[in-house]
Amino acid sequence: MAEQTQGTPGGTTRVLNVGAGLDRSVPGAVTVDRSPLASPDILHDLDVFPWPFESDSFDLILCRDVIEHLSDVVRTMEEIH
Repeated sequence: MAEQTQGTPGGTTRVLNVGAGLDRSVPGAVTVDRSPLASPDILHDLDVFPWPFESDSFDLILCRDVIEHLSDVVRTMEEIH
């Protein structure tokens, strides 16, 4: 998985950028999106559960302008948790 900024006891923070679109503003973040036009690291429909990640794979999960576009917000938040 991607490693980047200082912040965890091990010295790196693993970041997932959910519904990233074309946003690559966090260097080293793993991007996941359902649109192939966004060229994400992981192409996945975020309305399909479970997401293709092991539990505790990330220290930080970013969701900018994406939650409101998903069909089940509660299930999405459970998946993120």
